[in-house]
Amino acid sequence: MAHFAKLDENNIVIEVIKVGNGDVDANGGDFSEQAEQWVSATFKGTFKQTSYNSCNGKYLIPTVTETNADGTAHARTFEERVGDSRCKRHSYAQIGGEYRPAEDVFVGAKNHSSWVLDTTQWVYKAPVEYPTVLTYGDNSPYFMVWDEDNLRWLSYDSSNNEFAWDPSSESWSATGN
Repeated sequence: MAHFAKLDENNIVIEVIKVGNGDVDANGGDFSEQAEQWVSATFKGTFKQTSYNSCNGKYLIPTVTETNADGTAHARTFEERVGDSRCKRHSYAQIGGEYRPAEDVFVGAKNHSSWVLDTTQWVYKAPVEYPTVLTYGDNSPYFMVWDEDNLRWLSYDSSNNEFAWDPSSESWSATGN
């Protein structure tokens, strides 16, 4: 199956559909302008093809790491291939994300107004770098969230204690909340 992202007038992704490979092949082939025109005419809208296995400039190849007794996949990992020609448009289209025609890339949704697009990696980044300390004393992971009101990272431990990230000291401080 081939995947196509439907775009609104601002190039925001509003839907992703699947189209049979036979239809794509009969109308110009993968990532051809002809196939995109056929999909746009057939499904009424503006569509751009998107690669299901493209993620942040890498092509992901699923590998089964565990199987159930009946042989079906239980757990998967992905082999990441950088520079693989099958990686198209940098990332798979996400609803709410955008297509940037000048660069021919799909970019994920901007979740917070303070975040800025990094055009080298095509992802939105917080104005404060992501914390480098991801676990607390007993090596349990923090649950981290972005605090848009205060432009900072917050984390919570297993007892739901709240901590704020201090990028200058690269440490967490209890907020008392």
